[in-house]
Amino acid sequence: MKPVHNFINISGRRQKQRGAVLVEFAFILPFLTLLILGIVDLGLLIRNSQIIQNAARETARYSSLPKNWLDPRNPSASVTDIAQRAVDYCAEENLTISLSDVTVDQSETIVVGGVTIRLSEIIVTMNHNFITPGAGLIFGDPVPITGRALFRNLF
Repeated sequence: MKPVHNFINISGRRQKQRGAVLVEFAFILPFLTLLILGIVDLGLLIRNSQIIQNAARETARYSSLPKNWLDPRNPSASVTDIAQRAVDYCAEENLTISLSDVTVDQSETIVVGGVTIRLSEIIVTMNHNFITPGAGLIFGDPVPITGRALFRNLF
C-alpha cells in the first residue's frame, strides 16, 4: 500500500500540468484562429471565383440568343439587359456586382475550317476582400476575380 502523501504529490503535479496546458493553449489560440480564418477566406475566394465564372458563362449563353442580337434591326435588345443577367445570377448567390462590372462584346470572331464564326464574349469582374487580418498584406487587398466566357452566336 502506498503512502497517502505520495498520492497528494501526484495530484499536485497534475494540477500544475493542467495549468501549463492552459497557458500553452492560450499561446497557440491566436494562431489557430488565424489558420481557421485563412481557410474560410480561401474557401470564399474559390466560391466567388466559381460564381463569377458561372455568371459569365450563363450571360454569354443568353447573349448568343437571336432575341439578344445587338443590331439596329433588333431594337428590343440592349447591352443593359444582357449585363443584368450576370448581375441577377450573382445576386442569387449573394454576391453584389454592378452593371459596370460586366463587359458585353458580340463582335468576337474565330475562323474554323475557313469559316468565320461570330461569338459573344462576356467578362465579369469582382473584387474579393479578405476577412483574415493581414491577408491583404500578403495577397493584396482586394483581390480581383475575373470570369470570361465565349459562346457562339445563334444569329
